[in-house]
Amino acid sequence: MIRLARCPAATTATVQPGNDPVAAFATTCDVQRRAFRATGALTGPVDHPLGTMNGLRFLDFRVFDIALHAWDLAAAIDADSTLDPELVDVVSAIVSSGDLGFGITPLGAVGNDASALARLLDLTGRREH
Repeated sequence: MIRLARCPAATTATVQPGNDPVAAFATTCDVQRRAFRATGALTGPVDHPLGTMNGLRFLDFRVFDIALHAWDLAAAIDADSTLDPELVDVVSAIVSSGDLGFGITPLGAVGNDASALARLLDLTGRREH
């Protein structure tokens, strides 16, 4: 199961995976977590390929990105791709908050009776496997 607490604020960093991608990711998480906790980090500007945004929007973007790509990778290698329900709620709220520039196209293939994960995946152009 992929959990929110593992790396809630992972962002792009200069650390490259090298021979130990798990350690590199953990290092990136630590560096990024400290950066997001810095005074003013959530209100200050962040330069991004999508344009300048405040730190909170960038944090939302990263939580969305890391969570969904973790699901993508787990699904691709036939690992447990279950996302923690709290993480699903957080990412669903991020997606529902408006256009964050994610460039996603909902499939519209599941109804309101589907699981929260199935609805999130559908909303982000993915299908449960």
